[in-house]
Amino acid sequence: MTTEEPPDTDPTGWRRWWAKLVYAAGWFADTFRGYSGSRRLREREK
Repeated sequence: MTTEEPPDTDPTGWRRWWAKLVYAAGWFADTFRGYSGSRRLREREK
């Protein structure tokens, strides 16, 4: 663990970034699925 090591070569930093990205992607997918589903129901009511 050296402070001279640049952050872009830190594998744990990349892993943390990817974990955040994957989590955000899953959250967006769930939100979009719920949004598109409710929109479909609203269109059916018209």
